[in-house]
Amino acid sequence: MLTCLRFMLLLTGVLIACPYALAETQHSTNGAFGVSGETVAFVDNIEYSTRYRTGETMFGASAAFRLFWQPSEHTLFAFGAYGLRRFGDERFLARKLPLFRAQYESGGVSFVIGELVSADAHELPDFMFRQEYCFDPGIEEGIQARLRLRYFTENCWVAWDSINTPAHREHFTAGSVSIISIANFSFPVFITAEHHGGELYNIPGQPVQERFGGATGVIASHQIQSGLKRVFGQLLIAGSAYRVRSEEHESGQGYGVIGKTGISPFGFDCSLQWFKGHNLIMPLGDLVFRTNRPLFSLEIAKMYKANNFLSASGGIRFETADVRVDRYFKNPRYRWWIVLRGGFNRIMGK
Repeated sequence: MLTCLRFMLLLTGVLIACPYALAETQHSTNGAFGVSGETVAFVDNIEYSTRYRTGETMFGASAAFRLFWQPSEHTLFAFGAYGLRRFGDERFLARKLPLFRAQYESGGVSFVIGELVSADAHELPDFMFRQEYCFDPGIEEGIQARLRLRYFTENCWVAWDSINTPAHREHFTAGSVSIISIANFSFPVFITAEHHGGELYNIPGQPVQERFGGATGVIASHQIQSGLKRVFGQLLIAGSAYRVRSEEHESGQGYGVIGKTGISPFGFDCSLQWFKGHNLIMPLGDLVFRTNRPLFSLEIAKMYKANNFLSASGGIRFETADVRVDRYFKNPRYRWWIVLRGGFNRIMGK
């Protein structure tokens, strides 16, 4: 407990002191040293009562601090620490770990080993990447490559969560997000995967298994000159498969269709969504989308970005997860969230 307290006090002191102790520099130079950090405060309240997911409240904050060295224009090395506090937890820190990153970036190409770039949920929809993963657990480690061109973007990664020990299997997740953008339309191909395995230790009751998920379709967004600001929509077709290498050799497949349409009056994204699936099991997706019943949702969300280092987002979503529409008000399902992010990036004098 004392160790955790010293860690957080040191991390908090550095985060507070650095912005005042260092002068901000707009562009990095070769051989430059610097510091960067972020803090995130969040509350995500889920009021569900379904066979796949029940109500829970995620309430807490996290902080990350890094020292970095940029030996050349295109390369960067960073080392730091991360701590996650879940309010109400008996442990002072629910998660604490050192941070490492080696990065090469040139033009639209970026290659990372260590701490991954994932605060944007890899641009995946929540039925493929649960929205809370961006702040809890908040950090992914592994290998990542990104490409950004005028009409095409690619983001592929492998996130390593645990190694194979006598107590548990190794576990890693992977994904690929490919998007072709033309005018107001985007044509994505989303792929995610999850693997539990390892060859060092064979753990009874923990069979080797894999899960795969994918989706493709069209996303449209159009800016308009009125108070509505924007109209948008999407139509995606999804599929999944899994295999459990046990004595029963369990396996399965699923599919689904999801559609969304919305407007953005005064900067608020207001959307209606419809989903219908059959045995769809996405490796990293929100569990409510495992239902075989039609799912309707109404969402109102807002994102405010003051600059590159300060933002706030929040919203509320009403869903008919595992309940008939005509009986919704007898047992409503809804979710609301608020996430605040702040950070800094400074270059120290040589």
